[in-house]
Amino acid sequence: MKVRWTIFLFLGGFAMLAYVQRTSLGVAAQNIMPDLHLSQLQIGWLNAAFATCYTLAQIPGGVLGQRYGARLMYTVIGLVGLVATIATPLAPVVLAGTALFVALLAAQGLLGLAQGPVFPMFAAVSQTWFPPRQWALANGGNALIMNIGGAVTAPLIVVLTAHYGWQGALLWLAPPTVLLTASWARYGRDRPADHPRVTAAE
Repeated sequence: MKVRWTIFLFLGGFAMLAYVQRTSLGVAAQNIMPDLHLSQLQIGWLNAAFATCYTLAQIPGGVLGQRYGARLMYTVIGLVGLVATIATPLAPVVLAGTALFVALLAAQGLLGLAQGPVFPMFAAVSQTWFPPRQWALANGGNALIMNIGGAVTAPLIVVLTAHYGWQGALLWLAPPTVLLTASWARYGRDRPADHPRVTAAE
C-alpha cells in the first residue's frame, strides 16, 4: 500500500472516532439523565456547548494546522479529544450538582474545540498528499468513513452500556483513541518528502 493511503486511513480513523465521540453522549443520554439528575434541557445545553465550540474552532484550527502541520495537530486533536471524552464519565466520581454540570459543559466544549480542526485539516492533507485527480476520492472516502462512525455509535454504546454501564461505555472509547493517536504521532508526516517510506515514484 502506498504511504499516502496509509495516511488516509489514519485520518479516516480520526474522522470516525470524532463522530463516535460526538454522538456517544446523545446515545447514552437516556441513562445519563436519571443517573446524574439532568433534564433534557441540560442535555441540550451540553450538545450546544459542543456545537458552538466546534464551529468556532474550525477556522483557527485550520490556520494552526497550516502553521504547525498535520502530524502535530492530529496528535493534539487526539490527546485533547481523549481528555474531553473521559472527563464526562469521570466527572460524576468527584463532582455533583452545579459543579458537575459546569464540568460536563466544559468537557463537551473541549471536545468541540478538539474536533473543529479535523475536517479543515483533512482537506489540507489531501492537497499535500494526493494528486489533484484524487482529491475528490480522498475527501469522499473520508466522508464515508466518518458517517460509518456515526452509524455504528448507537449499537456500540448500547452494547457497551448493557455490559459496563454508561460510564464504562464512554471510557471504552479511550483505548482506540490512545492507540490511534500514538500510532499517528510515530508514523505521520506533514509532507511526502518528510516520510522515510515514500519512494521516488510515489
